Amino acid sequence: MLACPACRKRTFTRHEISTLGGAKCPACGQLARLDSMSRALVACTLAIILWSLLLYGNLFYSGFLFVFSAIVIVVGWPLLLAIAMPLLGLEKSPGGVYLDRRQSIAMLALLILLAIGIDGLLSYRSDADKADADTMSPRVDTTPVKK
Repeated sequence: MLACPACRKRTFTRHEISTLGGAKCPACGQLARLDSMSRALVACTLAIILWSLLLYGNLFYSGFLFVFSAIVIVVGWPLLLAIAMPLLGLEKSPGGVYLDRRQSIAMLALLILLAIGIDGLLSYRSDADKADADTMSPRVDTTPVKK
């Protein structure tokens, strides 16, 4: 359990800390979130894990790059928070929670749809460029010439 930054009571469990925006202390009602160092620790660890998974999984040039990355981040963030909980610290949150769960899911769905659209556009342009290159290039006759 982690201590609340306002009342110093050990009230935050793994479930409350696994949210991205923050959590409300059940004892004093003050909003708390991970401090900058804790967010950096988890984000950098997650970035290294994601990079190695993409590199060794040959997913850098895949159409599923964004979807795979989003799944690793959404699943990896709470797992890393649960593992690193003894090392984490909390700070008082200056305001309310910026995005609730419904807004986060809607934003993720919008980003996935946007990534699919951009991927389709890029593959369409790439196929069109290849077709143009095939029609514009001169054909070389490779049949042997008889003397």
